[in-house]
Amino acid sequence: MSLIPPNRSQYFTKDGDLTLRAAKYLEALADTVNTIETETISEFLIGSSAAASVNTDEIAQDEAFFYRQNQTASKEWNALIAESTYYALPWDFIEAKTSTIYLPQYPENSSCVIVASDYSGSVIVYGYGNKIKVKDSVDSIQINQRGTSLHFVFFAAGAYWRIV
Repeated sequence: MSLIPPNRSQYFTKDGDLTLRAAKYLEALADTVNTIETETISEFLIGSSAAASVNTDEIAQDEAFFYRQNQTASKEWNALIAESTYYALPWDFIEAKTSTIYLPQYPENSSCVIVASDYSGSVIVYGYGNKIKVKDSVDSIQINQRGTSLHFVFFAAGAYWRIV
C-alpha cells in the first residue's frame, strides 16, 4: 500500500492546527518507515511556517491521542468519564458529566461508541460529519433521561451511525 501525502494546503487548518488527514499521514509514514521519531515530527511541525502557533503541549496531546487511537484498534473498550466537551474515539465507553459528545469523525466500519448519561440529565451526541440513524437520519441526538446509555455502531457503506 502506498502512502499518498496530503496536498500542501491540507496540512494545517486556517487556525494553524494540524488536520486529521495530515496527522494520519504522518502516523502512517512513521509506522511504514519506522525511523521517524517524535522529535522529527515535532521539528517538522514547529519548523513549518503555517505551524507557528503550534506548541509542544499541543504536540504531546496529539501524540497521546494517536497512541490511544492505535490502542483502540484492538477493539478493547476504553471506559472513561467525560467532564467537558469530548471527542470520542472508536471503542470508547463514555459516562458523560458534560452535555456535549462528538462521535469519531473518520471511523472505520463497525466502530462502536457507547455514551451514558450518568451525571447530567441531558447529553447531546453529535455525529461529527456523519449522520445518526434512528427513525430518520439526524445530525445529533439528545439523551434526556439520566442513567440512559446509547450504543452507536458505524456503517461505512452508508456513512452513518446506527443506535443499537
